Amino acid sequence: MHPLEYHPLEYKPVSVRLRVFLLVVPLAVAIGVGLSIWGLLSNSSAHNLFSEDSIETHQKTYKKPASPQNKPPSPNRRTIRVKNGEGITNTLLRAGIPHQEVHNIVQAIGEHLQLRKIPVGQPLDLTYPPVALPLPAGEIVPLESLTMEMGEGKFLRATRFQNSWSATVRARVLEERESFVTNHIENSLFTAAQDTGLPLSVTSEFIRIYSHVVDFQREIRKNDSFEVFYSHEYDRNGEPAHNRPELLYLSLSVQGKALRLWRHEDPQTGIIDYFDEEGKSMKRLLMRTPIDGARLSSGFGMRKHPILGYSRMHRGLDFAAPTGTPIYASGNGVVTRIGRNSGYGKMIELRHANGYETLYAHLSRYAKGMKKGSRVEQGQTIGYVGSTGLSTGPHLHYEVHLQGKSLNPLSIDLPLGRTLEGIELTAFHKVREGIEARMSEDTAYR
Repeated sequence: MHPLEYHPLEYKPVSVRLRVFLLVVPLAVAIGVGLSIWGLLSNSSAHNLFSEDSIETHQKTYKKPASPQNKPPSPNRRTIRVKNGEGITNTLLRAGIPHQEVHNIVQAIGEHLQLRKIPVGQPLDLTYPPVALPLPAGEIVPLESLTMEMGEGKFLRATRFQNSWSATVRARVLEERESFVTNHIENSLFTAAQDTGLPLSVTSEFIRIYSHVVDFQREIRKNDSFEVFYSHEYDRNGEPAHNRPELLYLSLSVQGKALRLWRHEDPQTGIIDYFDEEGKSMKRLLMRTPIDGARLSSGFGMRKHPILGYSRMHRGLDFAAPTGTPIYASGNGVVTRIGRNSGYGKMIELRHANGYETLYAHLSRYAKGMKKGSRVEQGQTIGYVGSTGLSTGPHLHYEVHLQGKSLNPLSIDLPLGRTLEGIELTAFHKVREGIEARMSEDTAYR
């Protein structure tokens, strides 16, 4: 054949084995290169952007839960209370403390107080060392210390030293803190106050003070508001002291009108009352309504009885509320009757000054300590809403009588309390200015 002569190449099909080889080898090379690059990234700072422990997005940072071998320590504090007929020994045994340990603790405590006089409900604060859970089978966490209040600013603390216990009584170092709370009312003042974390004692006192002039069932509207400036004492651990907080300033805005009050203590008698800008007290002999968060379900006057089926005089007001809602004494007085009384069910009757009497019916239960002859203060809880007697549902039936005559509680024209004058009025204005100055330090008060 001539060297310049052209002949076309003859086509021969490629085998299957060769085709697989040509596909797999490049793919394997690509995977190897990719793994090498990832290894370089994993050893660099770029690893932090894709860490398994933290995946950051433009909204939140999500963290994986701790691994089982790194469980957080268990809570090392708990509180138990002495139950009726139990005593401190059985209380500690109920807490799971071994018998010998309880014996040593009780001996140490008994050197400082009479064990039989520890009241029912007394809280005992127990402290344990932090441990990882779960514990090995049969292992018990040893108690480290026990603390209990003794009143008058004192507390007792029992502590372990090796296998023995000792107890000391100390004066509690208290720090006064002031707080300003405000909120709008959606349903009731009580629930609006709860939403802010306001202490229950402050809320109850607030309601008691304004119940003289405000009908919380008929006059409160959505978007009404309140303000409270109060002081409370705390210990070094940040726990509130057992004494009641002091209300310094109060404001209740009802339908656009603000009713502002300031605390004032009578220098002669020590009696504490609340006065407006002009030095006038809002206190009356009786509160307008002895319950909060309730709905007026039946008024005063003739009506058809829902159970008996015929018309007769309804000599009071009915306030529908959930079972267990607190009922307050509408004024200072003495319990004259308490117990079941026909259609009234469980009821309480109080005698007040100037010939007034009040009656509270259909209660589910009475407040602790209530009995005939008990003296009560205005705003004090005397019982709880129920549906005993002739009742179609849980509510409070409330009556007011003057010299034996039934009165409409909502239309009683009771005079306001006293008005400050002279030197005492001047002193009140100075106290008021001081409260406002303290409020302005921490709040945008206007």
